[in-house]
Amino acid sequence: IKIEFVRKTAKWQFSSILSRKEAGRESGAENVMPMFVSNLVEGIARCTFSGYLGFGGKHLSTFEKPAAQVQSDVAMNPVSGDALFTLATEIKTFFSPFVVSSRELMANIHYLRDILMVCNVNKLDMLSLIVRDNLGEQFVINFDIHNIVIKKVPPKLRIGGDSALAEFFMRLNSQECRLLFMRHLSALKIPLQASNLPRLQIWVNGANYNFPITPKFQQNYLNGIANTLWPHNSIGTREHLKPAQLSRTFDEIGRASLHGK
Repeated sequence: IKIEFVRKTAKWQFSSILSRKEAGRESGAENVMPMFVSNLVEGIARCTFSGYLGFGGKHLSTFEKPAAQVQSDVAMNPVSGDALFTLATEIKTFFSPFVVSSRELMANIHYLRDILMVCNVNKLDMLSLIVRDNLGEQFVINFDIHNIVIKKVPPKLRIGGDSALAEFFMRLNSQECRLLFMRHLSALKIPLQASNLPRLQIWVNGANYNFPITPKFQQNYLNGIANTLWPHNSIGTREHLKPAQLSRTFDEIGRASLHGK
């Protein structure tokens, strides 16, 4: 799948790259078929939920994302095709298929079921919520946390001597971020069910930051920190609105997560 930036809309054109057989045997046949225009997270979610992507064997899909030549915070935000495929795999794994309850359907019971929060993919400091309800419908909403003020990063929270990544995690952990999360989630007008609160998982694109972790383990490191900061099964409760009290540094949390701790 080819992903190209569209200057006019500040979004991305998703196109399918066809084989010569699919495009037609003529050597000049067009082999790129436009599909849709969207932001990155919504586009990856659409490709994944539609079943269009292949995740193994001869049907393994890839994303081709040429470097954008436009100077904008969206176009220049670093996220590779490989990272987008990793995100697609995370979406496929987290949103596993389920059978819609006929009882809930008949009783008109509606609630939020699953939330995957994707960080820094559309642009730096933007959070994207991929949401699924109990009827199997999916939604994507976005909000920006750039304006959450972090006055100072304590030296012990810096990661590799750099404060930028620690500043992001401090924004993510703030009460302001949690309130923004709830405000945008409530705009869907889908209830939270106290007896069946939605699952939450967080995925972080770290390409904007320099930190001393081997590339192979960086994704688990970043996700480990983010998922430790937010409770997974208490969306909408008082516990969820409180910033996590840190007894360890961000780096200690991230390194421990590499060992399943």
